[in-house]
Amino acid sequence: MPDDLPTEPLELLALIEQDVHVMRRASRGGTQTLPAAVARNAAAVGEVAEHWVPVAAALRDSTASPTHRAHWDQLIDTTDLTQPVHTFEAVMLRARDLLQLLHALKDALTYQRSVHDVATAIAADISSGTWTPDAWLVLADLADEFDVPKEWVRFALADLVTDGLVTVKANGAHKVGGDDDR
Repeated sequence: MPDDLPTEPLELLALIEQDVHVMRRASRGGTQTLPAAVARNAAAVGEVAEHWVPVAAALRDSTASPTHRAHWDQLIDTTDLTQPVHTFEAVMLRARDLLQLLHALKDALTYQRSVHDVATAIAADISSGTWTPDAWLVLADLADEFDVPKEWVRFALADLVTDGLVTVKANGAHKVGGDDDR
């Protein structure tokens, strides 16, 4: 994590929220398409990316979930700092990508459990018989139970599909064990 960032989660969340507002302003239309506004917004987008991409990379490196790691990779790759942004459209796209990264960072700082924790808990429930073979695993119910975003449950279930504990049905629903219907 960059040295200039605070270590307290609440302070980090406040900084992230400030940068969310900066990215929203940078992606607005209207007079933002004038060359001076594009240059100003491109600079703001670049500054935000330089600040938070290393934090996202540190979180990616610390996750034990292959699916969550791949998600962090995707978020980081879409904020490619090597590609300059000179047009209003490019600024808008980069700001949108950074908003997604900032929201993922907020989630990582807000929730007490990791994706790996959720996958481990579901696997333990399957092993203990709490969920029997062919039981439906409902995303919203699991998210409520573990107090995490539905996206994290989706990542955990994807890890468990890879491990062979869960299958994905043709309609995208998840079941304990059984055959994959795809």
